Amino acid sequence: MNSIRSPRALRGTRMHGHQELRFVSGVYPMTLCVDTVDAGTSSLPPADLSRQPDGVSGHLDQFLHWLAMRHTPPKDVTTYSHDLQRFIESCGEKFDAMKPEEVECYVKQLAQSGLGFTTLKRTRREIREFFSFLIDTGVATKNPVAMVKITPVQMDALTPDHVASLFRYLARRQESSNSAISLRYKRDELILWLMTFFGVRQYRIPTLKLSSIIRTRECLILRVTDRFLVHLPEALLYKLRHYLSIRKSASDIIFLDPLDGNPISPRTVNALLRELKYRFDIGCSPVAIYHTFLHLQAHPEEKDQLASRLFSTGSHGQFSGDCPSGQSDPQVDPLFLEKGVT
Repeated sequence: MNSIRSPRALRGTRMHGHQELRFVSGVYPMTLCVDTVDAGTSSLPPADLSRQPDGVSGHLDQFLHWLAMRHTPPKDVTTYSHDLQRFIESCGEKFDAMKPEEVECYVKQLAQSGLGFTTLKRTRREIREFFSFLIDTGVATKNPVAMVKITPVQMDALTPDHVASLFRYLARRQESSNSAISLRYKRDELILWLMTFFGVRQYRIPTLKLSSIIRTRECLILRVTDRFLVHLPEALLYKLRHYLSIRKSASDIIFLDPLDGNPISPRTVNALLRELKYRFDIGCSPVAIYHTFLHLQAHPEEKDQLASRLFSTGSHGQFSGDCPSGQSDPQVDPLFLEKGVT
């Protein structure tokens, strides 16, 4: 799908999946998505109006009259009238045949025109209430707006293409003939993986230990804290074992400086992110990486697709605070106590 553009320098990208759209209108980021909400449920009380509607204007007038009867402030009734008239002019009069995609397209057009996130949410609410009224009066049988959600996303979250570019850069740097440089970027790739896909913060990276890797009945888990467990996927385990096999150290700390063999500090992680920032001219701060993790957590399909692009596998592990069901009694994995050589 193509990126969205607007006269106000609209910046954004479409997400994977034909029913979901991520974009930024001005400074207001949002996600529009079609969800499986019961569109036939109405929360409005039945309307009891004496006059019959005469076409679209009659339905709208009846709705505005109903709002006034509920003691809605006149200013708000005027806002309803303006917003709904604009909606009807854009989307037409076939209320019972209207689809969620049409409402989504309309809200997208409003965003492209430069309207803010608060205004878009208000407009969606007004259209939803109008359709609920039409259901109560027998004009419509379903509410397509109930299946359209607008939720904010982090503005500084990296796009999947940006994330893929970062990992490709680190992979190229590992091909250096200098063994210390190659080892450094093998380490940095693991660090970026843990931060981006599992939400490990930069200040916790230097504290990770081999003795914190435990084995359950079916998987290996990295214990970041007592309540923060990372289920390590196979692709990541392979890279971790390879890194441990060539770093040539008996240290229990996982990530070491390739020159002196000492444990890294949070400044080392920040230096990596600064290098990526200046290399690609994108926001690559610790906060941006964490927001990228939050975004991927909220969109697991996108996360799977990105992981497949990076490692040719759909397995990206899990992030939780507990061991998986049926996988209790974790034990320290002897492979990693032997520094992962086997």
